[in-house]
This record gives sequence, structure tokens and C-alpha cells, in this order.
Amino acid sequence: MTEALAHVAAFVSQLQQYPDLDQMSQPQLEAFLSKSCLDKIEKEELIAPTSTSRLDYYRERMFWYQLSDVNKFCREFHVYIQKNSIFLSEDLKENFTKIDDLMWSCIIDREIGHEAKYHKMWISASKRVRDEAEPLKKNIEALVQQRLKYEKAE
Repeated sequence: MTEALAHVAAFVSQLQQYPDLDQMSQPQLEAFLSKSCLDKIEKEELIAPTSTSRLDYYRERMFWYQLSDVNKFCREFHVYIQKNSIFLSEDLKENFTKIDDLMWSCIIDREIGHEAKYHKMWISASKRVRDEAEPLKKNIEALVQQRLKYEKAE
């Protein structure tokens, strides 16, 4: 859950940082791309001179890589819940399901907002992760500690 939530929070964050590829020299760009996850064709397209900003091209390509990555982590979490739900109390299962649903909803909002160029959906997803996910996570932690009979030292 923690890994999936961290990936979702990063994906929907309004603060995304990218290197300024348009200001890089050809050797700097090639050095950067040698360490990039872009595939060979994408690297060639980015290097080729066009009227499109290299940074815009890179941002667009990276969005899809990031979406794939966050989906992988959330899918693993979802499957974990499904496999282990038999061992969860009703209140834990309910909270795990709520945070799972919230993460998927925020990912979808971010993706639709990106495709539709409607940034309010992105902003909403970011706020929902911040405002709704953290209380759910804390509630889950408390329920697990209670179930494990964890006692705070006084």
C-alpha cells in the first residue's frame, strides 16, 4: 500500500520536474538520453530536429511511462488485497478497499485530465490524494496496530 500510494502521489503531484532538454547541447542531450528509459525510436525522434519542443516531446512520452509504472504498483496492491482479504477484518478490508479505489480514481482522473488537456482534473486528483489518502492510511495503520495488540510506551 505504501509503495503504491507513494507512486500515485508522485504521479498526480502538480510539481513535476524535467530537465530543460531544449537548452542542452547535443552531447549533453545524448548523455542524458543514454540513461533514459525511452526506447531507441523515441530517443531518435527526440534528437531529430523538428518544430516540436524536445521538452514537450519528452514530457508526453514520460507521462505514459509513469502511467504504466503507477498502474503496475496499484495492480500489485489490488491483487494483494484480493488474495489476502480472507485474513482481513471487515473494518480493515473496508479501509484497504477505500484507499485502493481512491488510488485508481486519482490515476484515472490524472490520465483523463492529461488526454483532455483539462488540468482541473489533475489538480483535483492531487488534492484528493493529499486530503483523503493520508487519513485512510493512518486509519489502516491504527487498525493493524490494534489487531497486533500494539501498545504505545507511556
